[in-house]
Amino acid sequence: MEQTLTMLLVLGFYVLIGFLIYRWHLIRKYLPQVTRNKYVMNDKRISKFALAKISKKIALKRPLTDDEKRIFKESSNLDSEEYLLQQKEKFNSVNFEATNGMPVAGTTKIRQTEDQLLYFSIDYQPDPPEKYKLLEYDWSGPRYETTYTTTGTSKNKHLAPVIKHKRVSKSQTKEKTVELATLGKLVLLNVETNEKVYCEGNINSMMNSTISGFKRWPNESHAIHTVNNISLEKNLRELKSLHDDGIITSSEFEEKKKQLLGI
Repeated sequence: MEQTLTMLLVLGFYVLIGFLIYRWHLIRKYLPQVTRNKYVMNDKRISKFALAKISKKIALKRPLTDDEKRIFKESSNLDSEEYLLQQKEKFNSVNFEATNGMPVAGTTKIRQTEDQLLYFSIDYQPDPPEKYKLLEYDWSGPRYETTYTTTGTSKNKHLAPVIKHKRVSKSQTKEKTVELATLGKLVLLNVETNEKVYCEGNINSMMNSTISGFKRWPNESHAIHTVNNISLEKNLRELKSLHDDGIITSSEFEEKKKQLLGI
């Protein structure tokens, strides 16, 4: 009887641990990344776990009851399509804290929308007020730091007479290497104001893998400058050809050349 009770207690303990792991996984994977309304449907409290279960049904494209639809909408302020977009965007977001020049102060997230524009927010926003194009991104690369921890134990070792003892010590040194975040720089373009934003922040390898996957938009001012240089070179070649063929005089050539060069 006592043994059976012990086995039931152990079984119950493992079932509880399994449920807690399942609950944590469900919330982490499916809970919407939005500011949640805890009370819905006439002040009925909705837990994270209950909302995550409804979210899982949406992600797996299973039908919802009318009550589930209402609970989800009132709690998350999202409909099913917006939630699916949010889930897709979640894998294109990264935590970021700027050290200089950030559009948003403090710790936030860089998120890439479906149209490959960026915005800054901890929570998902279906229609963010400010969007940016990523023009340039540069990271100085990873840096590692190795630390050493020494732990020791000691015990008495008995010799022949019990009265005499010898203390024996053992020590063990553990080596641990950790990555330190290093400087990263982003050049952004506000799509509404056409204003460039320069920001810097500390970035590690995991953050870099996400940011490197963001779309890099062409720097339009640089492109215009390049096109103008090509056009100028072409006009100078044509002008030189006219001079070489004797169509224009040397003085006319020099005058036109100065006009093209803006001298």
